Amino acid sequence: MKSLEQIKIDMNYALSGSYDRNILCLEDYEFAVVEGAMWRGNYAKQFKNKPKPEINKIFGSINRLLGQKERLEMNAKIISNSDDATDEDADLLQSRWRNDFQTSDGVEALNNSDKEAFFSGFGAFKLVAKYEDEENPDPDNQYLSIEPIYSAAASVLFSPSLRKDKSDAKQCWQIVRTSRDEIEKEYGVMPTSLNSQVDYFDWNTDTTKDIFIAHYYEVVTKTITEYRFGDYVITTGDGIKDSYGNKISREDLKELRDNNEHKTIRRKTKRVEYALISGDEFLIKSQKMPFKRIPVMPQYGYHSVINGIEYYCGEVRKRRDPQMFTNTFYSSMMEIMAAPQISKPEYTPEQIAKHAGQRARADIDNAAFVMSDPIRNEDGSIAHLGPISQTKPPELGSGLAAAGQLLDSTLTDMAGTGQSTLPSNVAADAVRQINERQDDTFQPLMQNSMQAIKACCEVWIDAAQLLYFSNAKSIRVIASDGSHSQVTTLEYGMDSNENYGPFKNAAKGKYTVQVKAGESYKAKKEAE
Repeated sequence: MKSLEQIKIDMNYALSGSYDRNILCLEDYEFAVVEGAMWRGNYAKQFKNKPKPEINKIFGSINRLLGQKERLEMNAKIISNSDDATDEDADLLQSRWRNDFQTSDGVEALNNSDKEAFFSGFGAFKLVAKYEDEENPDPDNQYLSIEPIYSAAASVLFSPSLRKDKSDAKQCWQIVRTSRDEIEKEYGVMPTSLNSQVDYFDWNTDTTKDIFIAHYYEVVTKTITEYRFGDYVITTGDGIKDSYGNKISREDLKELRDNNEHKTIRRKTKRVEYALISGDEFLIKSQKMPFKRIPVMPQYGYHSVINGIEYYCGEVRKRRDPQMFTNTFYSSMMEIMAAPQISKPEYTPEQIAKHAGQRARADIDNAAFVMSDPIRNEDGSIAHLGPISQTKPPELGSGLAAAGQLLDSTLTDMAGTGQSTLPSNVAADAVRQINERQDDTFQPLMQNSMQAIKACCEVWIDAAQLLYFSNAKSIRVIASDGSHSQVTTLEYGMDSNENYGPFKNAAKGKYTVQVKAGESYKAKKEAE
């Protein structure tokens, strides 16, 4: 792993590269969710002393999309994809994925990521390897957990990457605001807050009680050497182990090499290393993780690459202008409604000098009539009877009325009318009908959500093969009917070549992932 100083320099580069886009995502999210955020900036100056209504049509329409997405119940389906991978092992991996997803915060992680991606354009969630017994940590007894990342646009950074799912990223930071006292108690140090030269957000935290730290992930490439003694294989470079996961000493390896014919193969392998950093030190020093790529999955709303630069946004970005035009329209309407809605007569002072008291109480006493004196000429003749003019209430102009109708129809059109939902147990014909629906306005949102789920399961498979299938152990699985059971991995049995060994429930080989609706992580009993 790199030095702390180099990690901080790289973080500054990552911040600089994503600042412009992520700050817009944060503003969009606040615009739709935080009270008063719609009237910030120039609108606040222009409407300083005017009503500031928030007719938030964006919030409701995006929540409708989130509801439709949640009812799709999309999740990963694991499929065997190599000669040494079997359908039975794919089903075993699927059952364990279903268990890890349900027993962790998988549903909350995906729902939060969907919400942030749909609103702002950028969300994220992560995979974490945890000890089964936190009080007695054992590297051979770990499980995988899916966890949410809140406010991803303000906390998640990747090093430069060409792929949308960041599978080729070499570094990742998750910035966290936490209590200084808690960090001092847990790690026994007095850390300084992580900060940046880029004004990404308020690094000062407005208090001495909080600091910023970061979960740091780095992909490290190592050279692995394989010694093949027929079907028996020993690997070095990341510990010395045989093909069954047993540890081998250097002396035993040397003896095998000296006394047996063998073939030597060198290859490169990737492994993620993790550290927890503050502004001046490693709170947790570099640790190996069971992942082969960064276990933080980004999710976008709408994503494009133009001239080599990423651009992404959510639904809010497209609807901000018509939403604010609607609010300013209602602000004008509120001013009109606040004005008196009845005509008032205007008199000269001499006309009502004797009747001012009566007129002041006319509405209170519900007087049948009110009096006024005539205006007289110098010779005493009557020059004018009654009010000299009328003060009329403000009227809604035809232009303002037409603008209101146009704005309302514009927001309705942008909200879409198509259906993006289907029950989890629908037939194939119904799925095809939904996929062929006319209104695909929001299909990119659904596609990007599916790609994030797919990326998560791909990361999970590599880690699961290492944690659950390196040594024989009993693991808990959940079948498609919702039943729980225990399965022993690496049981002895015959392989396809009639060799006897720990080949049953081994989950060897390559597996691919497809995103399906319904049964992949939710039991059929729950889906019905």
